[in-house]
Amino acid sequence: TMTVYLSVAQPPQGATGRSAIEAQLAAAGFTRVVGFEAALRAFPAILDGLLELGLLWMRGGPGHWLDYPMLRQVEALLSDCQSTGLLERVVRFRERPRVSSYISPDGRQAYFPDDIDLFRGIDALRMADCGGYDGDTLLQVARLAGNRLPGLEYVISFEPDPENYRRLAQAAGEARERWPRARFIASPLGVWSETTLLNFDAAGSSSSALSGQGATRVPVVALDAMLGGARPNYIKMDIEGAEGEALHGARRLIAGQAPVLAICLYHRPHDLWEIPLLVRRLQPAYRFYLRTHGHMCLDTVLYCVPER
Repeated sequence: TMTVYLSVAQPPQGATGRSAIEAQLAAAGFTRVVGFEAALRAFPAILDGLLELGLLWMRGGPGHWLDYPMLRQVEALLSDCQSTGLLERVVRFRERPRVSSYISPDGRQAYFPDDIDLFRGIDALRMADCGGYDGDTLLQVARLAGNRLPGLEYVISFEPDPENYRRLAQAAGEARERWPRARFIASPLGVWSETTLLNFDAAGSSSSALSGQGATRVPVVALDAMLGGARPNYIKMDIEGAEGEALHGARRLIAGQAPVLAICLYHRPHDLWEIPLLVRRLQPAYRFYLRTHGHMCLDTVLYCVPER
């Protein structure tokens, strides 16, 4: 008998906390499926190796991971004990990243966790999905419609990576078949602080990103210019470190209409404090919540819900 460790990055978590891949392996007859955290406990050096890669919030090394005065301001913004407790644990993990301080994913659906009343006061969802990837979020919305969602008017998904966009457009077509009264729009544009052209690293994956070194030039838009008259009431941003710029490009929408926001905080180390404080400056009338849905503090999301 041999145990083989197979690492799968960011498998989607089911309601039981098990990934679909774990369930698939179990169904195929594998009697012992070792999850990521169990692998970390067995081989703690995995954690050191991941940190040394310097990806996403881990870039720059420990000297760039924390800003205590700014983080104290963020803590004061948070609206529930779960959020403040999570922030404390994230700080502790960044101070001393060890298996003993590892933060487990919460097992809830990213961008639509059921322990936050995201849809209070929304009669029909009008969503800007920034970072549409392959349509995963768009299809989540279609599944929520008629369940947690009282109504669905439109979802416009922005995805500048050509391969991802092809899959996104296909997913939009599937969603339209399921909900013909709603509009599902796939856009090949990126989202930024202004309407312009930028370089882009097209990876055909969830990590495709706007970059000064990218070989592809793509058009990007400001949400204020693109959707100012469409009155979106939910904005999700998972755009590989461009969230701050995109929020500046949506400042009039946020200040004037206070849409629900679901903004990723894990692409750069300082996103953890800069983005919440930026949102607070743009719109003071939000309640702030923090959740982490992925391993290694990936899929850490700030949820901003207007005080309707």
